[in-house]
Amino acid sequence: MRALAYLIVTQIKNKILYLKKKPALMVLYGIVALMLIASIAVVILLGSDSSKTSSADERILYLIIAGVGLLFVYNFSVSGLSTGSSLFTMPDVGLLFVAPISPKKILMYGLLSTFGKALLGSIFIFYQIGNLKSSFGYGFKEIFMLFIIFAIMLLLCQLLSIGIYIFSNGNNTRKTFVRTIIYSLLGILVLTYLFVQKEQIGFFETLLRIVASDGFGYFPVAGWAVMLFMGVVHNSTVKIIAALAMFFIMGTAIIILLTSDRADYYEDVLLSTEVTYQIKSAAKEGRQPTYANTKKIKLKDEAVGIGKGSKAGAIFYKHLLEHRRKSRLLFIDSYTLFMMIAAGIAGFNFKVKEAPDAAYYAVFAIAVYFQYFMTSMGKLRQEL
Repeated sequence: MRALAYLIVTQIKNKILYLKKKPALMVLYGIVALMLIASIAVVILLGSDSSKTSSADERILYLIIAGVGLLFVYNFSVSGLSTGSSLFTMPDVGLLFVAPISPKKILMYGLLSTFGKALLGSIFIFYQIGNLKSSFGYGFKEIFMLFIIFAIMLLLCQLLSIGIYIFSNGNNTRKTFVRTIIYSLLGILVLTYLFVQKEQIGFFETLLRIVASDGFGYFPVAGWAVMLFMGVVHNSTVKIIAALAMFFIMGTAIIILLTSDRADYYEDVLLSTEVTYQIKSAAKEGRQPTYANTKKIKLKDEAVGIGKGSKAGAIFYKHLLEHRRKSRLLFIDSYTLFMMIAAGIAGFNFKVKEAPDAAYYAVFAIAVYFQYFMTSMGKLRQEL
């Protein structure tokens, strides 16, 4: 175990020393750290608003937690049916998988490492301290629990992806069984929505009632997360213990599957580790990851495009081709359709409830906010 502890300490030390070569990155981290400290200090100095005089419906936050949880469960489950997920990196594979160390200790190292990364990725929640405090009257306790819940969901869904891959890899019958469970759970949500909708209430109000109900608290991962947060907000020990127990039981069951005699998680996580490594390497080098392509492509040996492929027109034509490969409708992809539907639903509900004009601008601001990250992490960054 001392070898694993030494590895963790050495990795942290090397990452700190690496910042000496990247002063701009060090400044950026410093700014992020100062903003985080300032956000936490505001909550500690001002305290929590026990009167909860805010106008926002806290069920909206339950809906956000449930939405993130459902997104995690679906994406990681689908990933588990193909490549699975991994708790390790390629350096871990080279250093640990061939070392004379117990597989259970290596698995524990992967769990701790992944949970640490999940906590680091959850820091963005603290930047919403001002919104959570002004809108819902939440203090540090509730905000810190959101931070922990996000990390737990991410870790558990990664374990779920590995478990599904081990259970179903190479067996079409088991893959069909897993798909049946996934779509059955989604079907239960749809039927619940239709049942609640009979009360002749709006779409948004229906969703709020579903996520705030006691029954939804037993829905895998997403419901448990909502139940845990509700327990913390309303000081319900029963809900806190019940949610933590369900998280613990599911995580323990998957770990037992990983460490069973019939399962060799070394082999099971290797493919996913390699795929993840290729994606990260391609992102650092500003290129698209390469995958094996068995599809026959017919090449045309002729000059095509704007200006027959000369000057700036060639670059513009290249982007047009890439957009055409992604979607049959130029400049419209799955994200565009998602935002159109989401904005349309929000606008319809605002119209029914005669909401002020500021609500429409808020939806537009949120769409622009997400679009900024989609653009900065996409083709634009690679081209620059």
